[in-house]
Amino acid sequence: MKLFMDINGDFLLAIGIVSMLVVPQLIAYVLSGLSRNAGPVLFVGPAIDFLVWFVAKSFITIAGLLSVVLGAAIWYHWLGPRNSEFVLTCLSIIVLTTTCAFVVIVIRLLGGELLELITANCPRVIVHWARSIHWYASGGAGSPVRKQSMENQKLMQKLNSERS
Repeated sequence: MKLFMDINGDFLLAIGIVSMLVVPQLIAYVLSGLSRNAGPVLFVGPAIDFLVWFVAKSFITIAGLLSVVLGAAIWYHWLGPRNSEFVLTCLSIIVLTTTCAFVVIVIRLLGGELLELITANCPRVIVHWARSIHWYASGGAGSPVRKQSMENQKLMQKLNSERS
């Protein structure tokens, strides 16, 4: 019961797993962005999905465990007339954790609309700045550096094919 009620440990485990997937990709994005060869970061969406479902699972597990404990306490008459605080606390935690799980799932399902709402209300300078950084890091579509790099790659391929 203590293992399943350890919400702090669950969060640390989930954040650790997501960090192992996302942080190396972000570092690679930054380092390859310096040479203007950054590609799209992979696994961020699935990692966020994992984190959301892991957190929702933790909340639902706590609610289910407390429901069983409370039901057993009532069924076997472990509660006396003075233990109404215990019943109210358990019910409050059950309702709170179920609501948190529902909110986490709804936020994830409405992620696209929330992102649009945030970027619409975010100052234009920040949005433009983020897009400019990505455009620069990825070599920019149609940028002279990107075109020159592609021409160099074609020339190297042609030279290699002639040598062999």
